[in-house]
Amino acid sequence: MDIVAFKAYLAQITNMLEYLSLPDYLILISIFLITLIFFLLSVVFRLNRIFGFLLLLCSGALFISSPFIYQYIMEHYVKTIQFNLGKNEKLSYDNFYYVEGNITNTSNMDFRGCLVSTSFIPKNTKKVRQIKYMIMPKFMHIEDYKQQLDKNKTMNFQIVIPSPNPQIEYKLYTKGACY
Repeated sequence: MDIVAFKAYLAQITNMLEYLSLPDYLILISIFLITLIFFLLSVVFRLNRIFGFLLLLCSGALFISSPFIYQYIMEHYVKTIQFNLGKNEKLSYDNFYYVEGNITNTSNMDFRGCLVSTSFIPKNTKKVRQIKYMIMPKFMHIEDYKQQLDKNKTMNFQIVIPSPNPQIEYKLYTKGACY
Protein backbone atom coordinates (compact mmCIF):
# COMPACT_ATOMS: atom_id res chain seq x y z
CA MET A 1 0.00 0.00 0.00
CA ASP A 2 1.52 3.29 -1.04
CA ILE A 3 1.29 6.54 0.90
CA VAL A 4 -1.37 8.10 -1.39
CA ALA A 5 -3.73 5.15 -0.95
CA PHE A 6 -3.12 5.18 2.79
CA LYS A 7 -3.95 8.91 3.01
CA ALA A 8 -7.14 8.37 1.00
CA TYR A 9 -8.14 5.50 3.27
CA LEU A 10 -7.40 7.61 6.36
CA ALA A 11 -9.46 10.51 4.97
CA GLN A 12 -12.38 8.16 4.33
CA ILE A 13 -12.23 6.85 7.92
CA THR A 14 -12.04 10.41 9.28
CA ASN A 15 -15.17 11.38 7.32
CA MET A 16 -17.01 8.35 8.69
CA LEU A 17 -15.97 9.08 12.30
CA GLU A 18 -17.52 12.54 11.99
CA TYR A 19 -20.96 10.93 12.29
CA LEU A 20 -20.20 8.99 15.51
CA SER A 21 -20.78 10.33 19.03
CA LEU A 22 -20.11 9.07 22.55
CA PRO A 23 -23.20 6.79 22.68
CA ASP A 24 -22.12 5.26 19.36
CA TYR A 25 -18.71 4.42 20.74
CA LEU A 26 -20.13 3.04 24.00
CA ILE A 27 -22.54 0.71 22.21
CA LEU A 28 -19.89 -0.49 19.76
CA ILE A 29 -17.43 -1.15 22.59
CA SER A 30 -20.04 -3.03 24.65
CA ILE A 31 -20.98 -5.25 21.67
CA PHE A 32 -17.28 -5.95 21.10
CA LEU A 33 -16.71 -6.81 24.78
CA ILE A 34 -19.70 -9.17 24.90
CA THR A 35 -18.43 -10.92 21.76
CA LEU A 36 -14.96 -11.17 23.31
CA ILE A 37 -16.39 -12.60 26.54
CA PHE A 38 -18.26 -15.33 24.64
CA PHE A 39 -15.12 -16.16 22.68
CA LEU A 40 -12.95 -16.34 25.81
CA LEU A 41 -15.55 -18.48 27.60
CA SER A 42 -15.47 -20.88 24.65
CA VAL A 43 -11.70 -21.16 25.14
CA VAL A 44 -12.10 -21.72 28.88
CA PHE A 45 -14.72 -24.45 28.36
CA ARG A 46 -12.88 -26.17 25.51
CA LEU A 47 -12.74 -29.46 27.47
CA ASN A 48 -16.51 -29.64 27.44
CA ARG A 49 -16.73 -29.68 23.65
CA ILE A 50 -20.47 -29.15 23.22
CA PHE A 51 -20.69 -26.19 25.63
CA GLY A 52 -17.47 -24.68 24.26
CA PHE A 53 -18.69 -25.04 20.68
CA LEU A 54 -22.03 -23.40 21.55
CA LEU A 55 -20.22 -20.46 23.14
CA LEU A 56 -17.96 -20.16 20.09
CA LEU A 57 -21.04 -20.28 17.85
CA CYS A 58 -22.68 -17.51 19.93
CA SER A 59 -19.50 -15.44 19.63
CA GLY A 60 -19.47 -15.84 15.85
CA ALA A 61 -23.18 -15.02 15.58
CA LEU A 62 -22.69 -11.87 17.68
CA PHE A 63 -19.73 -10.83 15.54
CA ILE A 64 -21.66 -11.26 12.29
CA SER A 65 -24.87 -9.63 13.56
CA SER A 66 -23.17 -6.77 15.44
CA PRO A 67 -23.91 -4.09 12.79
CA PHE A 68 -27.61 -5.02 12.86
CA ILE A 69 -27.67 -5.04 16.69
CA TYR A 70 -25.95 -1.63 16.73
CA GLN A 71 -28.41 -0.18 14.20
CA TYR A 72 -31.43 -1.52 16.12
CA ILE A 73 -30.22 -0.13 19.47
CA MET A 74 -29.42 3.27 17.98
CA GLU A 75 -32.71 3.65 16.09
CA HIS A 76 -35.04 2.35 18.80
CA TYR A 77 -33.44 3.48 22.07
CA VAL A 78 -30.71 6.13 21.74
CA LYS A 79 -31.31 8.26 18.64
CA THR A 80 -35.06 8.08 18.32
CA ILE A 81 -36.79 10.28 15.79
CA GLN A 82 -40.29 10.67 14.49
CA PHE A 83 -40.14 10.63 10.69
CA ASN A 84 -43.27 11.86 8.87
CA LEU A 85 -43.70 12.01 5.11
CA GLY A 86 -46.16 14.42 3.52
CA LYS A 87 -45.43 13.57 -0.11
CA ASN A 88 -43.34 10.74 -1.52
CA GLU A 89 -44.29 10.45 -5.17
CA LYS A 90 -43.52 11.19 -8.80
CA LEU A 91 -44.46 14.58 -10.20
CA SER A 92 -47.28 14.43 -12.73
CA TYR A 93 -45.70 15.97 -15.81
CA ASP A 94 -41.95 15.61 -15.22
CA ASN A 95 -39.44 12.84 -14.67
CA PHE A 96 -38.78 14.03 -11.14
CA TYR A 97 -39.78 12.69 -7.75
CA TYR A 98 -40.83 14.91 -4.86
CA VAL A 99 -40.27 14.04 -1.21
CA GLU A 100 -41.57 16.28 1.55
CA GLY A 101 -41.85 15.72 5.28
CA ASN A 102 -40.43 16.46 8.70
CA ILE A 103 -38.18 14.94 11.33
CA THR A 104 -38.86 15.43 15.04
CA ASN A 105 -36.15 14.75 17.61
CA THR A 106 -37.74 12.54 20.30
CA SER A 107 -34.49 11.43 21.96
CA ASN A 108 -32.73 12.88 25.00
CA MET A 109 -29.81 14.30 23.03
CA ASP A 110 -29.27 17.03 20.46
CA PHE A 111 -28.37 16.06 16.89
CA ARG A 112 -25.74 17.72 14.71
CA GLY A 113 -27.58 16.85 11.51
CA CYS A 114 -29.90 14.42 9.77
CA LEU A 115 -29.80 12.20 6.69
CA VAL A 116 -32.78 11.50 4.45
CA SER A 117 -32.26 8.59 2.06
CA THR A 118 -34.59 7.58 -0.75
CA SER A 119 -34.35 4.19 -2.47
CA PHE A 120 -35.92 3.66 -5.89
CA ILE A 121 -37.83 0.38 -6.24
CA PRO A 122 -39.32 -0.57 -9.64
CA LYS A 123 -43.13 -0.60 -9.34
CA ASN A 124 -44.00 -4.01 -10.79
CA THR A 125 -41.50 -6.15 -8.87
CA LYS A 126 -42.30 -9.15 -6.72
CA LYS A 127 -42.27 -8.92 -2.93
CA VAL A 128 -38.91 -10.73 -2.54
CA ARG A 129 -37.23 -8.42 -5.06
CA GLN A 130 -38.72 -5.38 -3.30
CA ILE A 131 -37.05 -6.46 -0.06
CA LYS A 132 -33.79 -6.93 -1.97
CA TYR A 133 -34.07 -3.40 -3.41
CA MET A 134 -34.76 -1.99 0.08
CA ILE A 135 -31.58 -3.57 1.43
CA MET A 136 -29.36 -3.07 -1.62
CA PRO A 137 -30.95 -0.48 -3.92
CA LYS A 138 -29.72 0.07 -7.47
CA PHE A 139 -30.52 3.76 -7.23
CA MET A 140 -30.41 5.77 -4.02
CA HIS A 141 -30.47 9.49 -3.24
CA ILE A 142 -29.14 10.80 0.09
CA GLU A 143 -29.60 14.33 1.40
CA ASP A 144 -27.47 15.48 4.33
CA TYR A 145 -28.95 18.29 6.42
CA LYS A 146 -26.16 19.66 8.61
CA GLN A 147 -28.31 21.81 10.84
CA GLN A 148 -28.60 21.46 14.59
CA LEU A 149 -31.75 19.61 15.72
CA ASP A 150 -32.39 20.13 19.43
CA LYS A 151 -34.56 18.00 21.70
CA ASN A 152 -38.28 18.03 20.82
CA LYS A 153 -37.69 20.28 17.78
CA THR A 154 -38.86 19.62 14.24
CA MET A 155 -37.02 20.06 10.96
CA ASN A 156 -38.89 20.23 7.64
CA PHE A 157 -37.36 19.00 4.40
CA GLN A 158 -38.23 19.10 0.71
CA ILE A 159 -36.30 17.17 -1.95
CA VAL A 160 -36.70 17.10 -5.72
CA ILE A 161 -34.95 14.06 -7.21
CA PRO A 162 -34.45 13.44 -10.93
CA SER A 163 -35.55 10.02 -12.13
CA PRO A 164 -32.61 7.61 -12.55
CA ASN A 165 -34.31 5.97 -15.53
CA PRO A 166 -37.29 7.84 -17.08
CA GLN A 167 -38.62 4.73 -18.85
CA ILE A 168 -39.25 2.86 -15.57
CA GLU A 169 -41.87 3.82 -12.98
CA TYR A 170 -40.54 3.67 -9.39
CA LYS A 171 -41.93 3.46 -5.88
CA LEU A 172 -39.94 5.39 -3.31
CA TYR A 173 -38.78 3.97 0.00
CA THR A 174 -37.69 6.94 2.12
CA LYS A 175 -36.21 6.84 5.61
CA GLY A 176 -34.37 9.22 7.88
CA ALA A 177 -31.70 9.08 10.55
CA CYS A 178 -29.93 11.69 12.66
CA TYR A 179 -26.42 11.93 14.00
